[in-house]
Amino acid sequence: MPDEDLALVRRLVDAWNDNDWTQMAAALDDDVVGVPPEGWPEGGSDAHGPKEILRQFERLKDSWEEERVEPREIREEGGEIVVDAVWVTRGHGSGIELQVPVSIRVTARGGKIIRAEFGVDDSGARPPG
Repeated sequence: MPDEDLALVRRLVDAWNDNDWTQMAAALDDDVVGVPPEGWPEGGSDAHGPKEILRQFERLKDSWEEERVEPREIREEGGEIVVDAVWVTRGHGSGIELQVPVSIRVTARGGKIIRAEFGVDDSGARPPG
């Protein structure tokens, strides 16, 4: 796995946390596929292409007053890049904060992300502290 692919995924996480839509789009291949977590409430179907994926990202981000992804580990595994992280959120109005374990399995080729599978461990969601 080239170091460039690991750096690409790190840049994508940074772009997510910075709400940098231009950098997020730049990381995605024209034919990228985004696979939502199992049981995902918003349709649950794969997103195809950068526009569709970014639309899903924007909808998700708009659901929270604040949110960020805190990577715990980014590693190569079987030719893919795996991000184990905690998604830290604070709700609009309620101010309720959650920390949810998440994972992202990324396939990259030619300096672009061609597939990203997202996982959420709802059983591990908890208030901070």
